[in-house]
Amino acid sequence: MPAAKADGRHLLRRAAGVAVAVALGLGSGSSALATQPTPPSDQAIQDAKAAENLAAQSVASLEVELARLSTVNDQATISVQSAAETYLAASEKLAAAQAQASASEASAASARADLETARHEVTAIALQAYRSGGSMGVLEAVLSADGYQDVVARTAAYQQFGAKADAAVQRFNASRIVADTLTRRAQVAAEASQAAAAEADSALQAAQQAQTDAAQQVAAADARRTELIAVLATRHNTTAALEKQRQDAADAEKRRRAEAAAQAARAATPPAHTATPSAPASTPKPTAPPVTTAPPPSTGSTPTPPPSTPPTGSDPSVLGTGTSRGSAAQGQAAADWAQTQTGLPYLLGGAGPDGYDCSGLTSKAWSTQGISIIHSSRSQYTQVLKISVQELRPGDLVFWATDPANPETIYHVAMWIGSDQIVEATVPGAMSRVTSMRWSGTMPYAGRA
Repeated sequence: MPAAKADGRHLLRRAAGVAVAVALGLGSGSSALATQPTPPSDQAIQDAKAAENLAAQSVASLEVELARLSTVNDQATISVQSAAETYLAASEKLAAAQAQASASEASAASARADLETARHEVTAIALQAYRSGGSMGVLEAVLSADGYQDVVARTAAYQQFGAKADAAVQRFNASRIVADTLTRRAQVAAEASQAAAAEADSALQAAQQAQTDAAQQVAAADARRTELIAVLATRHNTTAALEKQRQDAADAEKRRRAEAAAQAARAATPPAHTATPSAPASTPKPTAPPVTTAPPPSTGSTPTPPPSTPPTGSDPSVLGTGTSRGSAAQGQAAADWAQTQTGLPYLLGGAGPDGYDCSGLTSKAWSTQGISIIHSSRSQYTQVLKISVQELRPGDLVFWATDPANPETIYHVAMWIGSDQIVEATVPGAMSRVTSMRWSGTMPYAGRA
């Protein structure tokens, strides 16, 4: 075959191949351009929305749980302080019962001594009568009485002794009655003291258990909070450190709002119309303290007896009730002394020098000024003069309660030192300290010793 003809056929074959390739390419391109993406089904859209809502609900539930956990520490602190206050009340009752039992026993012992004196007097008269010629029957009438309990019944025999003997018998009889009565009273007082001791012991155990339970609750809450923050960080696509920062800020804002509301409520309390007995007329009254953002804590002479009926915390008539014996200068000195006791450990029932509980610190501070107040926050509130918060001056006392309308629920007391600060002993494991005033949960009125 001629070379030219062979080359022509080769060119035709190449052209045919190119044409086929082009045709195939065009066909393929046309097919790709013609195919459109399939839109998602309604079910797929619903499933996506449900997943999104579930994720949002999950995040919301986590944040609700975190908000709840932020109050666990506060609640644990209050439970410990309430249990401690119950123990102090029981201890106060025990001390009163022991004092009553001691006094009753002393009175009974004195009466028994008087009875013994009367007995010797009657016996001496009987012996004298016998030696003077009286009959043995007369002496037997005196000596045969079993413990002299029925000696008075033998009046016929004593008629021989005359007026002196009759007076001695009457003294003996009166002494016996008094001795028997006071002995029974002493027994009742001793039983009451034993019951009060058992109550105080039970309250102490409850306070110690509350401390253990609170520590466990706080530890568990802290661990759970850490877990939830890690989950939130994953959901929000952030870091645990940033998420913790966000949660801490949210908690702080929540406390700030609560503090602002509580302070506004306390500032609205009108000043007392009853003048403070010991306050100089020229003493200026400070304005209501400013709002703070501080969180709650992690936590010689015979006292003046409290009124028989405790005042109701929310009753305006409570203003001016109670007793104040300290001056403004004494209050400042008490506040200054209390500040020297910071850094000491909390001790249940402690009144120094190694540690204090809340009312132990306040009572000891005032005792340095010669003013005695009872070692119990509830009793202190009942005892001191009620004042409005606008009248606070250094040395005054502020109180917290689970129900601010009910003094029976008071669980903490601190001393106002001025400039919106207090000095306090809070809970086991914490040191006495100076800190910013907290208004949430306070009684409507402060107190002046």
